[in-house]
Amino acid sequence: MIPDDLGMRRTVQNRLNEPDTRPGHRAGEQPHVPLRRTIFIRLDVDSDTRCRISLMGEALGNDGGGPVGGRTAGNSRRLLALVNRLRQAWTTKFLMVQAGNDAMLKRHRFAASFDLSIHRGSPEWDAAMRDLARIGNDIFRAIFLTGEPRLAAAGRRLVEILMSGPQVVSIHSDDVFVPWHMLYVPPDGGTMVADDCPWSFEGFLGYQHHLEHVFSDRPDSFRHRLDTTGGIRAGLNVDTAIDEMDPPVIEPLRALLSRQPTERIQPCWRADFAALDSALRDQDFNDQIMYFNCHGTVDPAGHDQPFIALTDRREIYTSHFEEWLTGRPLTHSPIVVVNACEGGQLSSMYLDSFGLALLNAEANCLIGPQIEIPASFAGKYAAEFFRELLRGVPVGDVVRGLARGFAEHHANPLGLTISQYRGLDTYFDVSNSDDPDPTTQRVLLVRDDPVERQRAPA
Repeated sequence: MIPDDLGMRRTVQNRLNEPDTRPGHRAGEQPHVPLRRTIFIRLDVDSDTRCRISLMGEALGNDGGGPVGGRTAGNSRRLLALVNRLRQAWTTKFLMVQAGNDAMLKRHRFAASFDLSIHRGSPEWDAAMRDLARIGNDIFRAIFLTGEPRLAAAGRRLVEILMSGPQVVSIHSDDVFVPWHMLYVPPDGGTMVADDCPWSFEGFLGYQHHLEHVFSDRPDSFRHRLDTTGGIRAGLNVDTAIDEMDPPVIEPLRALLSRQPTERIQPCWRADFAALDSALRDQDFNDQIMYFNCHGTVDPAGHDQPFIALTDRREIYTSHFEEWLTGRPLTHSPIVVVNACEGGQLSSMYLDSFGLALLNAEANCLIGPQIEIPASFAGKYAAEFFRELLRGVPVGDVVRGLARGFAEHHANPLGLTISQYRGLDTYFDVSNSDDPDPTTQRVLLVRDDPVERQRAPA
């Protein structure tokens, strides 16, 4: 009997409204059940490019009157500017600083290591975290509390619900992409005006709540439980030159996977355009994980097409992915993990990135950062992400658990920059969920709330 607790559903299903009849491999364990979404947020762009926000869900009540909300103060261009302002603040507070009077930027010392424990509580660290919380709250208020009176009223109700405890939030939009995990709501209901105002990790939405961004079209091949018969098939698409950085980025993941038996995971490393081209043109392409660890960019100004590049530095554009995937949906429902500069930024003002092309081709989900990620953090995050996937932990639990773990164990907020598009409940139905890296402390952190308690890995 599965408890009917907050965030849980009593029925186990693999496809919407269909029973999950696939045999499980988790000996003695029940399959993970999808979390019950408590808040739904829909964003639509009107003909005049104004953004309309609608809120609904059991947390908001259901009296038959329909959703609440209204139109924002600015248009979609203004919303994009707010989002870019948020990303820029995180970059300048934690990654890059101005070198004296020089216009050039240099690496911040916070970017030197994934473990910032020695900085915890220092005036510089505390001030930087307060600034991140303040800008996150500014953007939250600009989106939900500024605009039509009806929107402001709905936004105030949303604040109350977010302050009341962990929620499972589903955001629906085909046009508007916001780094939701980086937004901030003061847990005590206060303001962020005073220079020394209090802040806490619990106020960041990605620390406290489960968040997913989904789209209008549900993939025909979507399933939240992925079969692992014969081992998980993982395509690792990389720029090997990244390992020349200090510290190396790919090596931690390569070392982790090299220790795993093939019946658990079958890694296939690809380092150039030709290898990726050949794989995606192959009618037998069956990656269950598509991992990209490389350089890439999405130009917010829209002057250049977004691209990524592997070891051969040949630019791979969205148009390449669209050609490879035209008429060939990714029927094996792969999890896409992007570890590249701005890899999680799905949309610029004019152009869509390759990530959206993969999602449109029925990839299960996409996980990627909203800002450039420093080498030390990128390497550690990738290894820990795969470590948890190999234990059968649902993707949404990994994203939130690592955001919490890096914050609590290492005083590092960069886990909050990782966005998730679709696939909150997706997991690998592994037959052996033993820790693939038992000699090192796990970063993933599970809190004792009803949502996490039912999903806590052994």
